[in-house]
Amino acid sequence: MGLVLTVAALAAALGVATGGALRRLGHVRVLGVPLLVAAVALHALAAVLGATGVLRGLLVGLAALAALAVVVANRWRPGVPLIGLGLVLNAAVVVANGAMPVSLVAAERAGVPYERLHLDADPAHEPETPSTRLRMLGDVVPVASPLRREVVSAGDVMVAAGAGLFLFSGTHSRPGRRRRRPSRDVAAGARRPTGRQAATVDA
Repeated sequence: MGLVLTVAALAAALGVATGGALRRLGHVRVLGVPLLVAAVALHALAAVLGATGVLRGLLVGLAALAALAVVVANRWRPGVPLIGLGLVLNAAVVVANGAMPVSLVAAERAGVPYERLHLDADPAHEPETPSTRLRMLGDVVPVASPLRREVVSAGDVMVAAGAGLFLFSGTHSRPGRRRRRPSRDVAAGARRPTGRQAATVDA
């Protein structure tokens, strides 16, 4: 999550520095917001229940489907396809293992001590083992950032990149033009026959 927030903040700052404005993010219309709320709620439910194994895989899978529906609805937005792919990859490894596997080797390279991983008390994560499925999709990417040292997944990297593109383009977005409906007088005039048509009708 730290990587996503860092990239998002940098992208927004870059957007402003290149002539954009944060207020223009209000012009970005996102479809399927209720489904996005449902996806977040399912993730929160899994955390509150301390779900593990099959139950956690089921909740995360449902959340991923809801989020994917939002991605499909907004697929033309810059960065959204990357976010969707990242969410699918993360969901796949969680469903396959019941939790997100974490590479202890990658954590050591990132400078994250084992105690800070809280793997013993966090049902959402587990140490990577030789029996871990889809191992390369787990948290295997060390991030030795001075802001936050952590271990992330390939899906997290894609989500961060997509969020950055989305926010950068959003700072340069323009308000959409709305179609004006013709007034009643104009519509009536369009239906009223012309002089030649009226003469033909009278004849």
